[in-house]
Amino acid sequence: YNLHVYYLQSIDIDINIYPNQKEKMNFLLKFLAFGALVCTSKAEIEEEDNVLVLTSDNFQEAIDKHEFIMVEWYAPWCGHCKALAPEYVHAAEVLKEENSNIKLAKIDATEHRDTGSKYSIGGYPTLKFFRSGNPLPFKGTRTADFIIDWMKKKSGPVAVTLSSTDDAKELIDDEDVVVIGFFQDLEGFKAKNFLEAADSLDDYGYKFGITTDADILAAYDIKEDGIVVFKPF
Repeated sequence: YNLHVYYLQSIDIDINIYPNQKEKMNFLLKFLAFGALVCTSKAEIEEEDNVLVLTSDNFQEAIDKHEFIMVEWYAPWCGHCKALAPEYVHAAEVLKEENSNIKLAKIDATEHRDTGSKYSIGGYPTLKFFRSGNPLPFKGTRTADFIIDWMKKKSGPVAVTLSSTDDAKELIDDEDVVVIGFFQDLEGFKAKNFLEAADSLDDYGYKFGITTDADILAAYDIKEDGIVVFKPF
């Protein structure tokens, strides 16, 4: 109590205006609750043409809040950034109309240099797609359609979960090259490494599947954890 009283007095609030101890304590509790609310409030994220405008203060908040978010580091004087701007805005508009949970954001790298340093931004514009907080470098043409398709692909599962032999056969028959991970435990070390590898190879156009189903393992004569590539010869 004495510590709290000192805190109140240090900001020129005199609790002695209250006639009794109970009123003093009620005031103290209300004030501390208000202070906690102020201290935990987050930096407001502004929006411009459906694109979130990030700063050093709200960058992490945006990454934590949105499972899927593309961030553009730009410089106001950069010609390539200016060329990208209408495509980026159009992509944001389309995603908003679709009620997508994928967000687009931008940050002025010349003003907020700390975020650029943290993510090794070496030129402008640089686009990184954050999936559950993990950054992926954007690869491809900087057009609205390509950006949207690329992000939708990246926000989906990196490998199809196969629950029956029919699922496995359909995937293998429909694609030229299919990589399937057969595991006893999807939460195990091997399965997680497989998914990481599948994610890094996603841009090559290969299709990935993953399964723990005993019937599928038996159908393809898989007796232990392993990875099999299926392709026509």
